[in-house]
Amino acid sequence: GVLRPWADRLPGLDGGPYFAVPAGMRAVVEHLAAGLDVLPGARVLRLDPADGGWQVGLSVPGPEAVDAVVLTPPVPQALDLLPPGALPDGPTLDALRGVSYARCLTMMAVLGEGGEPVPAPGGMVVPHPAMWWLADNAAKGLSGYGPALTVHSADRFARMNYYTPDHVRGR
Repeated sequence: GVLRPWADRLPGLDGGPYFAVPAGMRAVVEHLAAGLDVLPGARVLRLDPADGGWQVGLSVPGPEAVDAVVLTPPVPQALDLLPPGALPDGPTLDALRGVSYARCLTMMAVLGEGGEPVPAPGGMVVPHPAMWWLADNAAKGLSGYGPALTVHSADRFARMNYYTPDHVRGR
């Protein structure tokens, strides 16, 4: 009940199906963390394999020995937490070391009455050098404001404007 289907495919994007989260992305995290010991604000400083589990170095007092660890930060940060030899050398580790990310700035825009909705299914790649793709939140069943768009920038635009103040880059 946390996710609901949105579209099997989106024009111009690989992959699918795509899902919407009516209660917001935080609802996914809260659902997955139900029943777990969560330490808000704690930073994992290091991970060491130990006795079939892991020894976790934290920035705050908390449990240090755990049975399993799920790493969700970007791959380079996750690899930095692991000591040398924690993952065997080979093609999988080489592939992980080769992962890179594109930057993206995201803007939400409320169009107001008479705003033009995005054609079904409500998401599309945008043929513009500053933009990558956009989604119509009303088409996803997420907008209480009428037509509202989430616009994702192109990597080049994000790299050139990452530190530009919002009121300037949003023009």
